[in-house]
Amino acid sequence: MPSRIQAAPTIQQQLASRGITEKTGVFGQHKVQLGTGSPIRLDKIKGNSVPYQGFRTATKIARGHEGLEKSSSNTLNILAAPGTLDARKLLAALKTNGNFMERLDKLGQLTEAQKGNSLWSFAPAVEKLSNTELAAVYQNFTSAEMDLLQTALRHEGLNNPKANDARHAASQLFDLQALVLKEMSNRVSNGMLDDLSAKEPENAAKYENMRPASLSRQYAQKDVLPTAHTHDITAANLHTLANVAAESATRRENTATAETQKLSSRGISATPKEMGDLLRESPLTINLPARRLLRDNSFILNPDQPMPNAFHIQQQGTINKGASYMPRRNETEKLLFPELKGHDVIADERPVYGALNTQRAQKGPAQRDYGHCVIVLKPEVARRATFIAEDTFYSPAISITPERKEEFYKLLDGSGLPIETVVALKDPESAEHRAMETYLDGGLNVKDVTATFFKDPPTETGISGTVNKDLFAAVALQAFGDKAATRSKVASYDNLESLLPNLNDLNGAMLAQGAEKRARGEDPSVRLSMNYIEAQIHGPIIPSRDIQEIRVDLGEAPAGERMQLIARMDTFSHSTGVKVTYITDELNEWETSQSLGTFELTDQNEEERIDNTFESGVRYFTDHVRQEVNDAIEEGLNHNIQNHIRSALNNMDLTHLFPQEGEILRRSALTLIAKAIPRQVQTYMATPSNENTSPEKIAADIIERAAQPVLRKKADLLNKLNNLPMTSEQRAAFSHWIRSSDITDPEELQLTFDNAQIQAAALQTIAKADPPLSAEETFRTLAKAAQLTDERTDTYAKGKDYSAEQKFAAKNRASFMAYSLIKNGIPPLSQEQMRGLYDRLHSPEMLSMIRQLRGIVTNEAIMAEVNDYGLLNTLSTMSIFHLQNAEKEVGEKEVDIEFNANLALVPEKNRALFREVAPQTMATFDKAYPAYSPFPAAAVPGSMPTTHTARRDFLVRHINEYLSHEKGFDRGSSTHGRGHITRAFIFASVMCSILEEQGIPVDRNAVLCGITGYDVGRQGPGVDKWEKDSAQTTVKLMKSDFGQNTMGQDYEQEVIGTITKHSTTVEGMVLKAADGLDIGRTKTFDLNRMPFLRGKEGEDVPDEVKKLREGLAKEADLLQRFTDPMCQHREELNKLIMDITTTAPESPLYEQLIEQKEALLKKIAELYEASWPKETAQVSEDTGADGQAAAKDAVQSANMADNALFATGMDANQLEAYMNANGFVENIEKIIQTHSDEFPILSKYYR
Repeated sequence: MPSRIQAAPTIQQQLASRGITEKTGVFGQHKVQLGTGSPIRLDKIKGNSVPYQGFRTATKIARGHEGLEKSSSNTLNILAAPGTLDARKLLAALKTNGNFMERLDKLGQLTEAQKGNSLWSFAPAVEKLSNTELAAVYQNFTSAEMDLLQTALRHEGLNNPKANDARHAASQLFDLQALVLKEMSNRVSNGMLDDLSAKEPENAAKYENMRPASLSRQYAQKDVLPTAHTHDITAANLHTLANVAAESATRRENTATAETQKLSSRGISATPKEMGDLLRESPLTINLPARRLLRDNSFILNPDQPMPNAFHIQQQGTINKGASYMPRRNETEKLLFPELKGHDVIADERPVYGALNTQRAQKGPAQRDYGHCVIVLKPEVARRATFIAEDTFYSPAISITPERKEEFYKLLDGSGLPIETVVALKDPESAEHRAMETYLDGGLNVKDVTATFFKDPPTETGISGTVNKDLFAAVALQAFGDKAATRSKVASYDNLESLLPNLNDLNGAMLAQGAEKRARGEDPSVRLSMNYIEAQIHGPIIPSRDIQEIRVDLGEAPAGERMQLIARMDTFSHSTGVKVTYITDELNEWETSQSLGTFELTDQNEEERIDNTFESGVRYFTDHVRQEVNDAIEEGLNHNIQNHIRSALNNMDLTHLFPQEGEILRRSALTLIAKAIPRQVQTYMATPSNENTSPEKIAADIIERAAQPVLRKKADLLNKLNNLPMTSEQRAAFSHWIRSSDITDPEELQLTFDNAQIQAAALQTIAKADPPLSAEETFRTLAKAAQLTDERTDTYAKGKDYSAEQKFAAKNRASFMAYSLIKNGIPPLSQEQMRGLYDRLHSPEMLSMIRQLRGIVTNEAIMAEVNDYGLLNTLSTMSIFHLQNAEKEVGEKEVDIEFNANLALVPEKNRALFREVAPQTMATFDKAYPAYSPFPAAAVPGSMPTTHTARRDFLVRHINEYLSHEKGFDRGSSTHGRGHITRAFIFASVMCSILEEQGIPVDRNAVLCGITGYDVGRQGPGVDKWEKDSAQTTVKLMKSDFGQNTMGQDYEQEVIGTITKHSTTVEGMVLKAADGLDIGRTKTFDLNRMPFLRGKEGEDVPDEVKKLREGLAKEADLLQRFTDPMCQHREELNKLIMDITTTAPESPLYEQLIEQKEALLKKIAELYEASWPKETAQVSEDTGADGQAAAKDAVQSANMADNALFATGMDANQLEAYMNANGFVENIEKIIQTHSDEFPILSKYYR
């Protein structure tokens, strides 16, 4: 073996990033070395011998052109040759090409353009290539070897001033690659234009004018007569091969690092390149039965004609696999090769299928399925084949999405399926449609689904029989086939490494083992678990041209026809030169044969050899993935345990005791499985299974073996459960408990049953009460049941090692299973009664108590060591379970049971109820979270506003009180003007809605009327010295609107307190928060200072509350930017102020900044003034009834207020002012309405 040259580290590292390792070759010391070949100098390239050029100038010119033409053709022949790139021959040809160009240049035969590149010299030779040769050349340019060679030439040329030869070779290869790409593009374009002309003969002339110019015309300024190539691949085949080569080369580069790392992490020395080489060295074969060689129309009799594919045979009137098979095959091939679309099926374009004989089987790799005779194709045929690491017809990737499902139902028309089946499948109400939906949903958005999914649809879909299944598969492939994902599985010959990511781990390891053996000079045979790598051979297979050998199993032919078969094969061999080998069990009987072929004894040990190779590969794989198996076991236990348990159960005769869906074992029962894992790992590694093709599958096998003893133990308990006096539905609930714990005590079964009866009695009381129980009575009923359950559980646990966690679980189970008793009792609850139970548990008052109770028991500060905390916690948990079970029973969606508010907001009314259950716990709670003071009731509640419209009317009536601020001390900034109050009104209303959702009572009148008058008494900016004036004016306005005696003294005083910030009520907190939320018009908002839903100092609020508070602040800021000119220009103004502060007064820029600031402030002031009502003449009473009516109609048509508004006796001036005020408020409200996506919180809760 030649010595290795020392690689240039930087270049080799760059190559390695593209998957080109030293196994492909190295560059260094001005040389390149491909594989194990001899080093090749790049700075001084030796050309081929050049014939004598003659004496006469004309002779020299003629011989120069002739030599250049031959040299160019020779270069392309080297690139089109089968096998690994011969870089030495290629460089010599390029050097020779350069020598001829140099001769012609000296003879004055080259133009300046021709001296600049070699495109013109190669163009005619490229055009003369057949499609097959062109595809082979292109694929060579995508190979790792060519990448290495071109990289080496470029680097040598750039870094070695004396390397003219390297620079010229690099330039010529670059030009030649560009020409090949251009010619392929031309031929593909011409093929498409041919299709269009065939479809639209009337436009043939137009399409003819669209054809691209020839390479020779474009680069050599001459026309070359087209070269005829019989039995060539089509333009579509060329397009396919080019695209697959480019795509798989890119995948090879992109996946090389990951594949190399995977092999290395498993302790495997083989590289992706060596694994690819092993595949490339494997013969490309086609298996067939002996009867095909004996047919009257056998290809053997027509060796110069193409072997037919399935579409040819169909055209001849023979359909081997039935007519329904062909649509499926067509759709599969169009998914794999979308280049075949655009026209009807052309049989010549469709591939013939073969396989790589990696196992070196005497009769080929596919003998079991396709026959014991095998065609061995010549190596060059592999260059026009594509390859896939699985069965082609089940390989297409599938993507099932709702949109594709819709397309599937549309495609059923015209699918060939029976009309009645199509009608049923398209009917959403039919059983067949529902079955199909369930079937398709099984693959919905599932990763790595293939066409295998459509192999056997359920009979409930109405699809049965081979014909209908084939037709169904065809339409399903058309609808759900994922072209990109399918194509990613296909590789070209030079980039077979790109198949490695698609091999399962077992096959990948076995291929790596074979590569290691090959490197050691041992038998590299590999028996993959799917037997072979499948090939799609594009273009015609001409027996006399493309077959290297045919191996004939005489034993497969009828005894009476063997001599005829030999005679036929001899004739074929004599006329074609193709080697024929006859395989027989008895050589003696053929000793006298005069056949031209070779007789070979059947290898009786082959099956054992291949099996041993396979078993060795399995052990090799298992040994190299131990750590991955351990990781997969951990993953399986943590994230996929139920699937593993069900798989284990399916292999046992116990499935009748366990549920058919959902979780089988849970929680503590799962720990029993985990404890058994180590022993099962040891057992498996000693005797690995060949059915587990990945670390994940090995892990699954081990987990399932560990699960089986646990399942048997649980089955014994479930059998005992069957002897308890229960209905089947009740028994199902208890089964769930058994499968969730490590229970072994039958007494615990009885305890759970007794506790469930206690809870069921409470639920029945609530459900059947007439009249219905109040929320307080319902709560007390649940509390009593919780207390009894606590007592019963404590009695059972006495003297036992029964942990607090087990006690808690027992109480939870009782709550859950009580529904099974009431649903199936004697008599069972009626639907009406169940709805009544749901209504009682879901009343606003009850939901508030349940949420608040949950907030209390889940707060760490309350979980003190007091005797009654456990009872309160039990009551909370049971109440929630009852709530959720009631929702399921009546088909309602689950309500949110989280308390998303500060615990101090829990009202005193509910605290009193909670104290009845757990006084000690509530004493701790009350100390930690003192309650807000209740807001006093109005003296005459019926005279206060009862709707949002009425409260908004109060705002509209009095918002113009703030115009004097805007025109006076607030002129130019409107800090305390109508915009601020309107926004604060909206924020306050939103906060009230949020609190009410959490069951916190809020006096909306106090809040919204209070916020309306919050700044009404102000007389200047800055610190509010006029709070009392604002408060008293607010009360005065409320008394004027609602009645002098409606509120009463206590109510009035508390309203005053909310405005003067002396109130300890929820309402006072909301007013302060709403006012502060609009602070952005004067300074940056500090969320930590907003009291709304803020917890205690240092206390973390729930994430949902945090998210809500942040959302409110964000939307408040956004609303200010939308509606307040100062906020709109805040950043611009702040920047000017900052620039002024940092600029010296004597600087010329200082005065400019001052002027800009003043101009901006003037602009802001003008924007505020633009919102002021227009000054209009007073409308006197002399205006008359018509004027009054017109004003009234204007208000009504604008939907400004309800009819009660007009009972107040407004005159026309007042109505106009009202209308202006309403328009101002409405403009801000419309911002929220029209931008609801930007104001999700405000738009939801403003009501």
